[in-house]
Amino acid sequence: MILTYGEAIREALYLEMKEDSSVVLFGEDIRYNLYGYTGGLYEKFGDRVIDVPLMENTIMGMAIGASLRGLRPIVDLTVANFLYTAMDQIVNVASKLQTMYDYDVPITIMCAEMDGMGEQHSDHPHEMFRMIQGLRVVTPTSPQEAYGMLRDAIKDNDPVIYFSDRSKFYDEENVEL
Repeated sequence: MILTYGEAIREALYLEMKEDSSVVLFGEDIRYNLYGYTGGLYEKFGDRVIDVPLMENTIMGMAIGASLRGLRPIVDLTVANFLYTAMDQIVNVASKLQTMYDYDVPITIMCAEMDGMGEQHSDHPHEMFRMIQGLRVVTPTSPQEAYGMLRDAIKDNDPVIYFSDRSKFYDEENVEL
């Protein structure tokens, strides 16, 4: 089956949530399928798909706590610029727990990089995060990479930031499982 970039992300999310009940998804407007890759997930997985308010630092703190209690949280921060408000939790807590205390912190942080969305939503900070020890950064460029890298990120026991390319999306609201 040939999948678009967004369909590949949705398929990876669906399969990981189906195969592993410890996978939970926190995000902003994810129940409403904002980017077209979360449609049907809330209906299928219920309270494992959690809409959260625009409080990125708090969301990351929740995800860190959830990961330390045995869950595998996926945090969808929508756009890459929102990483800045969550940076303290990502850089000073999540990325350091493995090396300092030998704790697994299986968090996947999803965000989209894009151009032309105004000053608040057009940054490309992936290179800045690549320099952080204990943090893995992936930037898929094709549907195959989007699918494989997301599945690998969710299974990883260390925190991973998954930067998707918003220019590769289109509305997939009617895609069925």
